[in-house]
Amino acid sequence: MKPNNQLFSRLLLLALIGSCFQLQAQQHVIKKSFEAASEINIRHRRGPLNVAPSEDGKVHFEAEISFEAKDKAEGEKLIKAFSVQAGKVGDRIDINSNLGIKSFNTIGRRSTIIMGNGTKITGISNLKVYLTVKVPEVRQLKVDNRYDEINVFVDVKEKLIVNAYSSEIRISNISGDLAMSAKYSSGSVRTFKNGNIELYESKINFEKGQDIIFNAKYSTVEVKSAESFKAESYENKFKLGNISGLFEIDDKYSTFEMSDFEDAQLVLYETDIRGNNGQDIRLQSKYSDLEWNSVGKVYFNSSYEDELRLERAKSLQSVESKYSKYKISELENSLEIDSYEDDIWIAKVISGMASISIQGKYTKLTCPISADTPFRIDMKARYTSFDLEEDDLDIIKYIDKGDTKEISGSRNQAGEQSLKIHIDCYDCKVQLKG
Repeated sequence: MKPNNQLFSRLLLLALIGSCFQLQAQQHVIKKSFEAASEINIRHRRGPLNVAPSEDGKVHFEAEISFEAKDKAEGEKLIKAFSVQAGKVGDRIDINSNLGIKSFNTIGRRSTIIMGNGTKITGISNLKVYLTVKVPEVRQLKVDNRYDEINVFVDVKEKLIVNAYSSEIRISNISGDLAMSAKYSSGSVRTFKNGNIELYESKINFEKGQDIIFNAKYSTVEVKSAESFKAESYENKFKLGNISGLFEIDDKYSTFEMSDFEDAQLVLYETDIRGNNGQDIRLQSKYSDLEWNSVGKVYFNSSYEDELRLERAKSLQSVESKYSKYKISELENSLEIDSYEDDIWIAKVISGMASISIQGKYTKLTCPISADTPFRIDMKARYTSFDLEEDDLDIIKYIDKGDTKEISGSRNQAGEQSLKIHIDCYDCKVQLKG
């Protein structure tokens, strides 16, 4: 039995090797040309899509199919059935190189292709279609591909539309707008005008745009510069360069690393932002970690369990704040917070600051004011610790009785233009001594 088993194994191995040698590599090319058109739509499958400049002012496409076939006749059937649907309607050219395949199923080593016309083809493997389209100056270009490359190396004057699924995308400079929908894709885009970009689980770098709108989930995005940036975002990673205009986001669970910006409007939920310099910021936030270097006015419509760190700010205002932490190294003009169990720390008050106003419960305010700074204070508090004594002020009114404090006074001959401090607190801790 043993010798027979060895003989059977050898025969089986030779049969498998023989079947491999029976695979025949085949290829076929379809070419066609059109007069120029201002709008071109390209839909491609099963291989790279390349769009390049035309040298003679016409539109040319070349589709090359390559594959391996176990049977030459089956390969010939595929070549005969292979087609590219292409035509010109008015000033528009449509190119569809989907081969006319209705279904392509592979089970183990066996493959079966059903063409749109019902033709059945078996034994095909390593099927690939390479499509190159050469175009002159074009007003609008639409490209659509799945599971392979999209390369656009031609200028588009008004609008480039990109539909990508599990693709590698490379787009050079275009003069017009960019509309992109990409899933499970990666790649790079150079300069464009305005952008409307939808991403899902993709990783794409953008060089430069004017007004850019994102709708993104689970993606990694870099934008080196933009005039304005708007995003509806969910669990993304953004790296942003300079935003010269409005920075606007509605976000959950994302991180933003950014450089300079102008004004910002932010709706945040468990968002991390690290930024450099900006002007006015309006935001509504929960559970977020926010850090900027130098900003103008910061206005919270509401803050809930946030952490805010600023090196320098003109003013900080929060209409409603709960359980948040604020840390500001230098504050120039004003602080105004309706606060509940917050921790507010101001390291340095700049000379000429206008006002500090806290209405709160269970809040800690640390804001050291130098001994030579003039200010006026009006305070009403219960169960609140306060580090200024009666001797520290020129008193108008000072009541410290039981759990109640009422203080009105000034320091250093404060006038109308001096710093004004208003405190209305319950069970707070206030430290103002420098």
